[in-house]
Amino acid sequence: SVEKIRILNTEPVKVLYPPKGFVSDQNDILFRWSGPRQNYHFVLYENKKKVREYNTYANRVSLNLPPSLYRYKLSWQSDGKENSETDVFEIIKKLETTVKILKRNQDFKEEQIKKEGVTLSWQKFQGAREYEVQVSRGRYFKKKVTTTNPRAVLKNLKPGTYKWKVVAIINDEQKSTASTPGKFTIIETPIITALSPPDGYSTALKPENNMAFVLFKWKSNKGKKFRISFSQDREFSKVELTHQTRNESFLLPGLTSGRHYWKVERLDNEKVVAETAVRYFYIRGLLPRPAGLHPPDKKEVILEAKNELQFSWSRVSSATDYQVRIYQRKENNALDLIQEKITKGTSLTIRDLPRFAQGKLYWEVTALVKKNGNVVRNGETAFANCTINYGRAPSLIKARPGKIRID
Repeated sequence: SVEKIRILNTEPVKVLYPPKGFVSDQNDILFRWSGPRQNYHFVLYENKKKVREYNTYANRVSLNLPPSLYRYKLSWQSDGKENSETDVFEIIKKLETTVKILKRNQDFKEEQIKKEGVTLSWQKFQGAREYEVQVSRGRYFKKKVTTTNPRAVLKNLKPGTYKWKVVAIINDEQKSTASTPGKFTIIETPIITALSPPDGYSTALKPENNMAFVLFKWKSNKGKKFRISFSQDREFSKVELTHQTRNESFLLPGLTSGRHYWKVERLDNEKVVAETAVRYFYIRGLLPRPAGLHPPDKKEVILEAKNELQFSWSRVSSATDYQVRIYQRKENNALDLIQEKITKGTSLTIRDLPRFAQGKLYWEVTALVKKNGNVVRNGETAFANCTINYGRAPSLIKARPGKIRID
């Protein structure tokens, strides 16, 4: 007789997919479990209502389900006993592939973000537990900020252009794809500072051209176009000179004597975006020419036995010194400087006159202001010419015969 032998398969039954706490936006779900080949009973409930029921010898059930909360029960026989496993899972509405950024391009001013920061916002993503904001100023998105709200505030950012994107995190295993990158720019606050000359600077007109050259310098953190303006009043109600340049310096060719105000403006598309503080400087005019010249102009001077000549003039207010030059005309009609002196008084005596030829003499005097040995201000020059004679020529007087008398 043949004895029938029953071999029991003790392989345990275990649900492989979906895992516990499963949430998905996919409508097609393939249930899978391990275990021996036998009859399995699968029941699916939606809100306590039975919606699907299967008896199968396979270790899987394929389902297409609409979004909802479900509970399943898998039953089978083992050693004459009925066993079962049950759990819940959720099918949610299909997730969007990316988060939608509300403003793709934004501009912020530097002084604004120092107080408020940069605010980025996007549409709320269904099912998102949190959001990861990724920020980049170059190629890689190194800066990352996590928030549970559909907005983020970024601080301590330097001026420049940034790219950013958002990823919605559903759970530890699921997240959306990154959004299309947005862009924002932090506009640097334009700063322009006057460097020189300092406030209250003073200079003087040059007597040779009646002009004063002053070099103005400034510094700007950004910008390629500047406008420097000059006025005789602080409000610039009447501009006396203006000049546009791409340099950070300007050589003033000359203004009238007096107090002048100056400022530099930074231009962007012909609009003023920054300007320096208003500064002022002085241009001192020439000192007046000395009067009361002696020897006076176009007069004859007869030198007697002392053989010396004294030049004098009247005092000029503010002058500390006077420069005297004496010329004589050469044979080619050019003036030859034969004497030059600087004196603090209002007279000068020349005692080496023997080297002067008899004839016309030209002389001039200029008032000066000297400080620390340097001439800081000039004056207008006074001119005069005179004719020099060294006493009268001896006269021959007739005498008695045989005798000659010379007076």
